[in-house]
Amino acid sequence: MGQARTVPPRTRWGVFNVQSSSRDQPGWSQFRWLWSAHTASIFGSQLSTVAIPLLAIASLDADAFDLSLLTAAALAPYLVAGLFIGVWVDRVRKRPLLIAADLARAICIVAIPILVWTDRLTLPNLIALTALHGTLTVVFNVADVSFLPSIVPRSELPRANARLALSTSVARVGGPAAAGAIIGYLSAPIALVIDALSYLVSGLFVSRIRSDGAAVTQQQREPVLRALGQGFATLRHTPILFALVASAGLTSMFGMAFQTVLLIFLVERFDMDAARIGLLLAMGGAGALCGSLLSGRMVRVLGIGPAIVRAQWLFGLAGLMLPAALLLPERAAPVVIGASLFIQLAFNTVREVNGAAVSQAVIPPELLGRTQTTSLVSIKLLEVAGSLAAGALAVAIGSSAAIVILEVGMLFAIAPMIGSPIPAIVSLSQLDAQDA
Repeated sequence: MGQARTVPPRTRWGVFNVQSSSRDQPGWSQFRWLWSAHTASIFGSQLSTVAIPLLAIASLDADAFDLSLLTAAALAPYLVAGLFIGVWVDRVRKRPLLIAADLARAICIVAIPILVWTDRLTLPNLIALTALHGTLTVVFNVADVSFLPSIVPRSELPRANARLALSTSVARVGGPAAAGAIIGYLSAPIALVIDALSYLVSGLFVSRIRSDGAAVTQQQREPVLRALGQGFATLRHTPILFALVASAGLTSMFGMAFQTVLLIFLVERFDMDAARIGLLLAMGGAGALCGSLLSGRMVRVLGIGPAIVRAQWLFGLAGLMLPAALLLPERAAPVVIGASLFIQLAFNTVREVNGAAVSQAVIPPELLGRTQTTSLVSIKLLEVAGSLAAGALAVAIGSSAAIVILEVGMLFAIAPMIGSPIPAIVSLSQLDAQDA
């Protein structure tokens, strides 16, 4: 039969395939409640993502600068408070924190339509509520990631992350369209009320989980600055984690820059209207959905480390299809661009899903929160840098040349993984979080 395998030959890693043995595992049954909470939350969030800017435009006559302030308010908590939130999350029980974050987000979001109906909504209080909601979302997301390894066996982390990614992908594909329909038929304030209800549903699902997740005891707590240093040290001195985060950071930096230039490129080069642009972007979302379904099969065939590396390579290579579209007839170019976005988002999702599983397995449980937020803040800073640099680059050399440079940059995001231990990781059973 050859070398023994951690996963039995007949085990399916598909997102929807659940063996009877998995169904009998208490951890997996608990994960279903967490997955349901994640799904309710992410679908609800799609409503506010669309409703808040439209509400600002309709009720406050917001201009492009005002909308940029709202975007900055949503992003700022990651950069300003993210590191400290990670330390705090490590010190408390995760389940009560998730429930509290959901309840607080519901109150925060429902306050917006109340202000509208009482004619008290202003841009400053909308920005403040957006920033508060963003902070609570950081708390929920960090606690969510840190909670998962305490309720799911290590061998099931890739499949659990794939299911979470599936919900996120479906929400990103169908969420904006559903949000548009709800806002069109019922109004933006009603859409925000529905979003608030989704947080209550999420909190209800989390309350059904029996485990609270580990917390650092009072005796084990370090001073905050020292705790932050532990997060950076874990990231820097864990080769597997450093390679994953460095590659993800480069991918996000060039990817955010690419998103900044893409719309200008499509309009300037191909004179596309909003409908055609929307269709191309939807193909990218569909690719992410397929990637979440493909992830488990790649792990089963290749092993988790090789699957991550292969997905990163294919992500970069698929991006080169888009610059090649510049050489094609105008009618054929959109097809190639759509295919490039589809393939890139599919393999990027495979990398993200399995990279998250490896990170959760290799980081000591008591350091998960601070290390994950250290990684997240590092990536967000690179995203901001990429976005700012992309605008200047497009102005200096034109959107077409900028797109070529950025796609080539995405190809080289594989560099941190070359020579790292990642390709040798066949299964998570090889990893020991205590000695990594």
